[in-house]
Amino acid sequence: MAFMLIPPRDFFMGSSEAELAEFLEPADARNEIWPHNVIRSEGPRRKVLITRPSYIGKYEITQAQWQAVEGNNPAEFKISPPHPVDMVSWDDIQSFLEKVNKEPSLKLRFPTEAQWEYAARAGTTTRWHCGDTEEDANQLHQMSEPTNPVGQKQANAFGIHDMIGNVNEWCADRYAPDYYAKSATNDPTGPAKGNSRIQRGGSIMHHANYCRSAFRLAISPYLRFKSPYLRFKSHGLRLAMPIDVPKLNASNTAWASTPTTPPGRLVRRKKSHHG
Repeated sequence: MAFMLIPPRDFFMGSSEAELAEFLEPADARNEIWPHNVIRSEGPRRKVLITRPSYIGKYEITQAQWQAVEGNNPAEFKISPPHPVDMVSWDDIQSFLEKVNKEPSLKLRFPTEAQWEYAARAGTTTRWHCGDTEEDANQLHQMSEPTNPVGQKQANAFGIHDMIGNVNEWCADRYAPDYYAKSATNDPTGPAKGNSRIQRGGSIMHHANYCRSAFRLAISPYLRFKSPYLRFKSHGLRLAMPIDVPKLNASNTAWASTPTTPPGRLVRRKKSHHG
């Protein structure tokens, strides 16, 4: 697994009122309740601070990686080992994490929703990290089956691939439609209660509008089963890993990552005597 180092910083999370109005209008014209509710939950846009560095997967978890850990390949699109694994539920992934984290050096987990959007935006404020128009998004996204092998589309400025489409990516957070209006500013982790879980990034099943950096998909409890058990051919994952900052500081080593850092590489440097 390859990971990119994501530095701490603040960013604007969610959609502006203008963006909400633009995407709510067609949904309301068609009297589509589900799109209205999930789009409305993208606001209010607010400044969020990611206070700690972390690693996030350069790629979505592949079928080969899943097979190596779980001994099976649940994917609908069994095309090649580098394709993203799909058809994985919340509970399936708990099993995967338990097994892979037996390696002492690993502490893999879902990214929080805030970590995911920060990593997806990679310093941008546009609707997609590659621009503001559907034409921009469709350079990196296709609304057709099957999925693409990971890493084939251009990476964002953090060197992360496939943050637009391919498979929906589970996040750690539960869902509440009004959470953004009352969430913490620093390192928000979602509401404490709720059956639905967040997915981000959109998929090959979605129009580009539902693959925007701010778009959030909630797997609803109204589907007559507990949402974490849901398996669908657009459901995949990307993992994150925390950094032990005190341990890193004790080693007298600083880590730097910039948008121009070659993908998959970290830059190590010794601290100077001037801080």
